[in-house]
Amino acid sequence: MGDVRRALICLPEDISETYTRILAKIFNDRIESRRKIAECAPLWVFGAARPLTSRELVTAIQIQLYPEAPASSDEGEYPIQAIIDVCCNLLTQENDTIRFFHYSVHEFITAENSPDGSSAAPLRRFWETIHFAHERIAEA
Repeated sequence: MGDVRRALICLPEDISETYTRILAKIFNDRIESRRKIAECAPLWVFGAARPLTSRELVTAIQIQLYPEAPASSDEGEYPIQAIIDVCCNLLTQENDTIRFFHYSVHEFITAENSPDGSSAAPLRRFWETIHFAHERIAEA
């Protein structure tokens, strides 16, 4: 069987399965720093009262991951494209505003259950930590 045929057989059946696979990929990343960024960046975007600029998102991640670093420090600062990449493109940058690449991402992460009625483990893990974003934003 050719590589293309194998790839077609493994395609997700629907958008929910696609997002579940993306979240599983994020949560299973073996590089801890990448995983931490990919876990917290969408939460900041989701929990923000208004769209965040790229600088605001980078700063929020820096404060969350490096709370002891001075505000003017470059320690832990990541280029916005690197953040988007480790988030498996769930996020996108448009005119220096960071948002979910499609409204269905927001809908997916706010749903308690997958369409078939069973919570997907990566989604449940993500969904259970959404309140954390609100707490962090309140602290910032």
